[in-house]
Amino acid sequence: MIYKLTGMIAVAAMALTIGILPANAQKADDKKVAAPERECKDKVVSRTGGRARTRLFAKKKARDAWRQKVRRKLGREWSAWLFSKNPSYSCFREKGRNRCTVKATPCKLKVVVSGPGKVCSFYKISATGKPASLKAWAKHKARKAWAERVRGFYGPKMDTWLLSNSKETTCKNTKDGKKYVCTVTSQPCRFKVLN
Repeated sequence: MIYKLTGMIAVAAMALTIGILPANAQKADDKKVAAPERECKDKVVSRTGGRARTRLFAKKKARDAWRQKVRRKLGREWSAWLFSKNPSYSCFREKGRNRCTVKATPCKLKVVVSGPGKVCSFYKISATGKPASLKAWAKHKARKAWAERVRGFYGPKMDTWLLSNSKETTCKNTKDGKKYVCTVTSQPCRFKVLN
């Protein structure tokens, strides 16, 4: 039981780190949350990163290089390493430094139907905007950061704040008390194309 609890905490921490949470995770009585479906490409993408002192940083450089290659070839929504299929590393020493090659199949999250005329993501996405002297402007900056993050996961069709579900906005003052910083969370949606 302790191991299950530890694993659940690790998964929740990972979701918070990347700023996305399952849309139905706020229901405390739900025991299980369905895993999101992925849409994956057929080909494996391989990329070698730059040299680094430690193997950990060499792996990070390789992942960053992989994401850049996938973003350039397929678009931002395919470049999330977290959603890739069958990721693997092979590391070696070169000129006294560590270097790694990563291989993975690029994937993106599928969207699920949510109500008439709308298609929504499985996840909620959070973003924090830059500080602003007016609260309304701070909210605007947070929504702009949210839209940019959504484009990274799903492309430009789902980045409209007005279409999203379960909107939450929290604002607070900066340490000096002169500006506001806002964080917004919402489930991205787009119009469903009817045949």
